[in-house]
Amino acid sequence: MAETWMRAEEGGAVAFLGPVGETITSEQEPFARAFYRALPEVERIGDAWLVALQEGGSPDVAWGYVLLGDPALRSRWE
Repeated sequence: MAETWMRAEEGGAVAFLGPVGETITSEQEPFARAFYRALPEVERIGDAWLVALQEGGSPDVAWGYVLLGDPALRSRWE
């Protein structure tokens, strides 16, 4: 589904962060919170994901997610 969104000719996604397998929602939540908390504070989405990996606490989630798109994509626009 993520690839379809990213390949859409009009209005598609520029990046996708999501699971490649099954993980428990309670394990996903700390990663999501860390990612969205870091997003406005860092320059690139890859940096926000690194923060989430460091603070998320679950190796299952860390290995079970993928970032499709350019990790150097700017998370802040000025």
